[in-house]
Amino acid sequence: MRAATVEPVSTHAGYMYNRRDDIGYYIAPGNSRNVFYIDRLSKGSYVIEYDVNVQKPGRFTVGNAVMQCLYAPAFRATTESAVITVE
Repeated sequence: MRAATVEPVSTHAGYMYNRRDDIGYYIAPGNSRNVFYIDRLSKGSYVIEYDVNVQKPGRFTVGNAVMQCLYAPAFRATTESAVITVE
């Protein structure tokens, strides 16, 4: 979930490939979140980044991130939410 003050620069859905981490994913932007569909995810740590525009200053809550296997929903991980301060 995105913080209320940020909006993604690109709102187009489509396939992306990160050469550095050798990971491909389909991104589907929504009103309050971006959904990433990943075909294959080998063991390890990954960072998925995207550019956002900041709308106004203040303190905002960033919702949690959920990662879940499509075919085995029991495999699931959730992050904690956080607070960001924009000046």
